[in-house]
Amino acid sequence: MMLINPFVYNSIDEYTKSWMLFSTLDDLVVDNTWSTWSGGTLTGGKLVGSSTQNTLADQSRFNINTGDFTIEFDYTPDATDNNGSNHGLLSFSQDSLASISYFIRYNAGLMMVSYPSAGGSAEIPVYNTTAMTTGQEYHVVFQRKAGVYDLLVDGVSNVTARNNSALPFNDAANDLYLGACAIGGFSEYMSGSIDNFKFSNGVARY
Repeated sequence: MMLINPFVYNSIDEYTKSWMLFSTLDDLVVDNTWSTWSGGTLTGGKLVGSSTQNTLADQSRFNINTGDFTIEFDYTPDATDNNGSNHGLLSFSQDSLASISYFIRYNAGLMMVSYPSAGGSAEIPVYNTTAMTTGQEYHVVFQRKAGVYDLLVDGVSNVTARNNSALPFNDAANDLYLGACAIGGFSEYMSGSIDNFKFSNGVARY
């Protein structure tokens, strides 16, 4: 398992754009605000079977069109998440397929999907095909470091394939959603739980 430098992992610095511990819907980055979109239900200090939406007016901090980034969270799939359907864990969109920039989903494996332009064709920056055990918590990291995408599970790189040229388009009008791939009538939802969400832009932490 990869050793984590606690001084890097635990710091709130210029690169930390959101940090949610889910004891409440408050963000440790104090200018972030979150709504109880689609429930926003917290149970046992986790976001469970529901979704929340960042409501900051300018969300350019979540654009990952260029440079390094790290998106990380603890994810526990439940039996519904393991039913063979797509379950959205995160998305950057205006709750429509035409506006989505990127999203993360789980379906017997983790996947990041991005769009080079609004309403364009989907591309897959990185994914794996490793099913997760129902009820077990995993530390999940998606990042891009020096132009290379990586996907780590419990500190170990677990990549089936990557496409480093897949860059999500830049749109500060989009909103960040947790617990869902928010694409309107075809939205996908997480049934399990997310904890300890952290979004870093401009740095690859692993």
